[in-house]
Amino acid sequence: MNSIVQDYINRFTPNGFEKPEWSSFFTQFDITDYHQKLPYIFGIELFNFRLLKAFILQEKICIYSDYDTDAVTATATMFHGLIELGFLHENISFYAPDRFTEGYGMNSAAIEELAKNYDLIISVDCGINSREEAEVVNNLKLNSENKIADLIITDHHQLIGTIPNALAVVNPRLSILYTGNPELNLILKENIQKSKQSFFEWLDELDNKELAIDLVLLKSQKLKDKIESWVEKTEHDTKTFDAKSSNYLTSSTTGVGVAWFCLVWLAYFMEEIGV
Repeated sequence: MNSIVQDYINRFTPNGFEKPEWSSFFTQFDITDYHQKLPYIFGIELFNFRLLKAFILQEKICIYSDYDTDAVTATATMFHGLIELGFLHENISFYAPDRFTEGYGMNSAAIEELAKNYDLIISVDCGINSREEAEVVNNLKLNSENKIADLIITDHHQLIGTIPNALAVVNPRLSILYTGNPELNLILKENIQKSKQSFFEWLDELDNKELAIDLVLLKSQKLKDKIESWVEKTEHDTKTFDAKSSNYLTSSTTGVGVAWFCLVWLAYFMEEIGV
């Protein structure tokens, strides 16, 4: 370790430098009331449904990053967080664009290539204004005979224009937008219901392929009931939305913060439904 950093740690920690140890990557709210204490993010349901499917099928996931400090840290958070939750290390990769040749954020050429080679792409700290890139994925799905990756966007930057047409877009800055636009909020709720129903139908169609969790559990009504209960408990009424309330993730959250809170929600979701 650098001697300056070592000296700083020795002076500003009670017992000098000790390697930190954590019993868990995540916080330790009680499973019965975490949904009341954990700051809600609109669209987290869509994130959780898709990640659960990726977990069950042991799909290949690519984390699409950017090249700045926030993005790199968010990538590490998402990468190691998914592994902590039981996703296979060998199935998770990441991509960061070259700042000189590709520029900031997502670019269509990279997204097209990744969409052809992965099952799921998750952006961190970028993507909120990547409408063109989201359409690249959608067009590939329409015109390709091969399986194309789904796109999930997690970001904290300001939206300019319309929300990209991705499978899920999770950004705390969208809270006020959903609250101030009843029609948009209704569309989100309908998408959540459609996603849940689609997930249930997919469970019913599973064959006897080797899966990460017990097939008997997946086909049981009990699992569906647990998911239904989870959706009901986490639903938030935009009519009572308060941007300053601790019930919602603040819009000042960084890219790494958004990635981390997405993982925490996923962790509790998976624990509650028992996978």
